[in-house]
Amino acid sequence: MTDPLLRVRGLTVPYEPEGQAGVLAVDDVGFDVSEGEAVGLLGESGCGKTTTALALMGLLPPRARIVGGSVRLRGRELVGLPERELERVRGAGAALVFQEPALALNPVLRAGDQLAEVVRAPRGGDRRRCRDEARTSLARVALDPDRIYDAYPHELSGGQRQ
Repeated sequence: MTDPLLRVRGLTVPYEPEGQAGVLAVDDVGFDVSEGEAVGLLGESGCGKTTTALALMGLLPPRARIVGGSVRLRGRELVGLPERELERVRGAGAALVFQEPALALNPVLRAGDQLAEVVRAPRGGDRRRCRDEARTSLARVALDPDRIYDAYPHELSGGQRQ
């Protein structure tokens, strides 16, 4: 049996608001995700789904931190990696798609420019190549690259934004 693409074990994340006792948002979470598999996190509002996702990506807000556990992506431990190393993982090896995509997009920038930045961020490259790759990605998922690339987020449907 091969190792999973993503292996999470014992993930524990408290929020520690200034001057208050900490609140345990994620307590000993563990799961595996294999290549080609989709896994969903279900639960009521405030149960730690978003905190879990942010912890996996190393994007926790300052008042939260991982105090226990392991997050391994393709066998590589992510917990404790310097920010510079995490930046190389994000986008190239892992990404988040939020439930409400309108919150993830900057409303004053065209959708294509934001997509090209996602292509550029983890590995660099010239803007033209990143723009071409973004357009190719749009076409690959059956979206009109010319229209979507030049549109602002409010001009797109919810599914197109996602």
